[in-house]
Amino acid sequence: MGSSSSKVQLTPEQVTDQYIKSAFIVMFSRTWCLYCKRLKKLLRQLNVDVAIIEVNKHENGSAIMNVLPSISGCQTTPQLFVGGQFVGGSDDVHRLHAEGKFLPLIEERRSSWNK
Repeated sequence: MGSSSSKVQLTPEQVTDQYIKSAFIVMFSRTWCLYCKRLKKLLRQLNVDVAIIEVNKHENGSAIMNVLPSISGCQTTPQLFVGGQFVGGSDDVHRLHAEGKFLPLIEERRSSWNK
């Protein structure tokens, strides 16, 4: 008798949630998006380690983009999550950085992420 293995199919909500929780800093991006490129550049300049999900190259990208607005309230990319919580898009993160609040936000959330 052969064994049959059934693969559990995750819902788009579960897949998206797993990505958000998979790394301390997660960015949902599109390879062609200028705002995404702008945010990636800032994160590189700040030496911020980020897991990037390129939704336009992901097999479930459309489903993920359909789920993200219910989590973040935002329908566009990029979407940056720190410690499992939505921070914002490119303009939001650049504003936080200009106000000197972005790196402190990372450190504040890191302390609760590691607990």
